Amino acid sequence: MSERKAPQQRALEIVRYEVERSGGTPGEVTLSTRLCDLGLDSLALLELQISLEDEFDVELLEEMLAGGTVGELIIQAVRREQGQEGQ
Repeated sequence: MSERKAPQQRALEIVRYEVERSGGTPGEVTLSTRLCDLGLDSLALLELQISLEDEFDVELLEEMLAGGTVGELIIQAVRREQGQEGQ
């Protein structure tokens, strides 16, 4: 039986997948990478948002997609999934 991956790892894999789908280099994506530096166009950013929302059953803030880092986006998704939105 396979063990479920940690939320942070699942989210990072989703981000890397979307970067690869858009022709980027997923191996260069780290938690400190700014989302605006991923090279994703607006449609790819929307697809990333939807993928993370579906995976974690949450609704993410669009402002985070505009200027945050991969790590900040992941923290937001995980906290919302765990019901710790304001913490």
